[in-house]
Amino acid sequence: MDAPRLTFLALGLAAAPVAAQPVVIAGQSPESPASSVISADEPGGSFMYDDQRAGETLVPPRKASAERIRFWGGSESSLEDDTNTLGFRVSIYDLDQNTGTLSLITQRRISRGFASPVDTNQTMGDMDAKMFSYEFDLGEAIGLDGQNEYVVSVSAITFVPPRESRESWTWATASGDGVIHLDVFDGQGLAPAPKVANGLAVELIGQMEAPECLADVNQDGSLTQTDFTAWINAYTTGDPRADQNSDGSITPSDFTAWVSNYNAGC
Repeated sequence: MDAPRLTFLALGLAAAPVAAQPVVIAGQSPESPASSVISADEPGGSFMYDDQRAGETLVPPRKASAERIRFWGGSESSLEDDTNTLGFRVSIYDLDQNTGTLSLITQRRISRGFASPVDTNQTMGDMDAKMFSYEFDLGEAIGLDGQNEYVVSVSAITFVPPRESRESWTWATASGDGVIHLDVFDGQGLAPAPKVANGLAVELIGQMEAPECLADVNQDGSLTQTDFTAWINAYTTGDPRADQNSDGSITPSDFTAWVSNYNAGC
């Protein structure tokens, strides 16, 4: 192969687009050990039953596009294996910060099998129930504004209505603080719940705009030692601002990347 041909290929490879790595836009992973949260024992219904309709308030730090959802939960009892769960209904609402009104953005139903349930080999709740992770595409990318509040709701669709001695799906609680919304089937829909847990373990995954200054983790417009504390907090809670090398995951290598970003200045 002659030199001009090699040069042409090199230029072509250099110009090839690189796919953006999906990142966690907002949300939190389960705490360890995780508790469990049930919103209602008898939701009612005619054929399939929406149980445990609960949601978590999520705030993307920057403009983003949500493509997938990941959440954690399972049966309330160690005697069951999530076998009563037929599927899930996922809803994303825009939360008006002035009135508290929820406006539905998107809603999707999916069978449990297509939600890719994975046994985490961890337990949750007082009865040491198995904790599963679930993840699936939202069907289409959902545009989200930075610093805006959204409520992500998941309800389990069950074969038979939960009753005493029957399996009921429950959420796993999150590792950091959050604001839980519950629908207790009183006709009022989702509403902020009393503080019963840190939050619900749910994450939105997709693409997010890069910050103007990665090292400015607390986003106060300047680089100071407080950004190191902010990075530690972000790392501990799984906040996407801890991803300093923009590889879509939060690992110890992000500390080295933060130091480099800090020294480079903004």
